[in-house]
Amino acid sequence: ERPWKPEMGANIRDLLFENYDNGFVLYELQEKIQRDLERWEPRATIENVLVEPNEKDLELNIGIQYKIKSITEEDRTETVSIKISMERIR
Repeated sequence: ERPWKPEMGANIRDLLFENYDNGFVLYELQEKIQRDLERWEPRATIENVLVEPNEKDLELNIGIQYKIKSITEEDRTETVSIKISMERIR
C-alpha cells in the first residue's frame, strides 16, 4: 500500500483478524498478493506466493518467489525468495 495510491496494495491489514481455519481466507490473500504484484511490478515474473498462518504467534508468514525479467537475451535471472511476517498487535 502506498500513500496517494489507495488502489495499490492487497489490503492485507483487513485480513489479519479473520478466521484462518477457513482455507478460503488464506487463498484469497494469496491471490490478492499475486494479482497486485503482477499488476504493479511489471519488472518481475511472480513464480509463487505462499501464505501460512502461525496461530501460536498470531502472525501470517508470507513467502514470495519471483524472477526479475531480463532486458536482453544474455541476462540470466535467478529465482529470488523473500519471507515476510505480519503479526496482530491488538
